[in-house]
Amino acid sequence: EQYNLCDKKQREDFLKFLDEKLKKIAFYTQNLSRIVSDFSNFYKPNKFQEESNLNYPVLQAYKLLEDSLSNENVDLCFELNSNNRVMLFKNEFVQAVLNIINNSREQFEQKSIDDAQIHIKTYDKDDVCVMEIRDNAGGIEEDIIDKIFDPYFSTKFDKNGTGLGLHMTKNIIEQHRSGRVYVKNIQDGAEFTIEIGRYKESNEK
Repeated sequence: EQYNLCDKKQREDFLKFLDEKLKKIAFYTQNLSRIVSDFSNFYKPNKFQEESNLNYPVLQAYKLLEDSLSNENVDLCFELNSNNRVMLFKNEFVQAVLNIINNSREQFEQKSIDDAQIHIKTYDKDDVCVMEIRDNAGGIEEDIIDKIFDPYFSTKFDKNGTGLGLHMTKNIIEQHRSGRVYVKNIQDGAEFTIEIGRYKESNEK
């Protein structure tokens, strides 16, 4: 839209337009600053495991990605039913969850999925705490699904071409008690499952 600044009314309209744009820029700048600060904290490695539960990394990942997922029209919902305690390298575990979510985001973009959805569920099963992360991005080709956790295996699942995202996720998960991660195709997408052994007090069997 063009404004004739020689016209008083259009000049006032332009100043109003400019003020609104500057306020939006300030808002986005503050928001980006907060995100950068949050990410810098989460990318500091933990030296010690801390007692927590599997709901914590889900909520932290959502906090970090809420705005960008909204801008990408990705609907992230969660069903948090895990109550048992686990010992976590908290920051690394959040990174692992972020890696899986970001793989779904890349698939949504590359396949132009209109109704993009990510569903995260946590629950307890005997002495294991489980997290399931599923999407509707069309699934993983059967000829590569057994290789995606391999180091340097780079496909369209890794836009940067390093092939380390899911391998790093696997390494992080396996640092935890009875930790493992695996993936399978579901009806309209892929489902990653993370399992961590629950924390037991020293006097527990």
